[in-house]
Order: sequence, then C-alpha cells, then structure tokens
Amino acid sequence: MRDEKQISAYLRSVRSSLYLRKEQRRRALEEIEHHLDEGAAAHMRSGATRAQAIALVIDELGPPEAVAAAFNDEGTRAPDSTGTLRWLPMLLPVLLFTLAVGHLGWTLTWLSGGLTTGEQAVQRMYLRAAVIAAVLSYAAYRFIRRAHRDPTWRWAAWLCTGSALLTLAMR
Repeated sequence: MRDEKQISAYLRSVRSSLYLRKEQRRRALEEIEHHLDEGAAAHMRSGATRAQAIALVIDELGPPEAVAAAFNDEGTRAPDSTGTLRWLPMLLPVLLFTLAVGHLGWTLTWLSGGLTTGEQAVQRMYLRAAVIAAVLSYAAYRFIRRAHRDPTWRWAAWLCTGSALLTLAMR
C-alpha cells in the first residue's frame, strides 16, 4: 500500500468512529494527520524509510477506534452505535408496516367486484395500520440518526418500538 493511501485509510477509519460535530471532527482529523506527519518525520530522521516510518507511527497511535474514542465526548461512544444493534428499534415498526401493506395488497388482489361495507372497514383498518407503522418507522429512523451524536435519542427510538408493539397488541 502506498504511503499516502495508508494514511488516508487510517484517517477514514478514525473518521468513521468519531462522534463529533462537523467542525470538531475536522479539527480532530487535522490533529491526527499532523501527529502522523510529525511522527513519520521523526522516524525518518532516525533512519527509517517513509513506508516504515508511517507504519511505525500508526502502530504507535493504535487502532483507529481507540484514537477516535480519545476525541469523542464522554458517553457518546458505544461499540454497538454504528452496527446492527443501533438499528434494532426499527425492526418491529418496519415489520408491522410490511405486514400491513401486505395485508392491504393481499385483500385488494383477491377482491372481485365492489367492496362491501365490511370489506371497506377492513381496508381502512389495514390502511390505518400501515400509516401508523410508517410514521413510527420514520420516527424511529430519525431518532436513531440523532442518537449517533446524542445517545439519549435512542430512548425515543425504543419508544417508537414500544408504540408499535402496543399497536400490535391492540389489533
């Protein structure tokens, strides 16, 4: 791997683990890049090649996640906040939305002729369930996105999941 690509890859890894505002993230990355350059220059003065110097300074800094954790505010770093578990609160609302739209489509497909009063009531019930599930899914999505910077929003996402569960229980 070329020297500059190695530095760029390391900085990208650090950037993906930083949970800071845009300006703070930019300053943190500048500081890390400056440290990489100075450390590489020091190793080169000691006789290492540029590639060796960059590898040494990256080893000294440590894993990108650990470097990013040093810059993150207390309480904002969670190991699961960028992985699959982060999106877990959306599972139930999206599943309910899919089921409601599926029921709606299934009943419309098999209906022949006009809708009776009972069929209209069932269609309205499925439509209402689909709209509620869509709103809860979107709200959970927005809250999870906000939880990336402020973990307290995660509770709001779980509240959407609880509301979806309550909606399911009321059927």
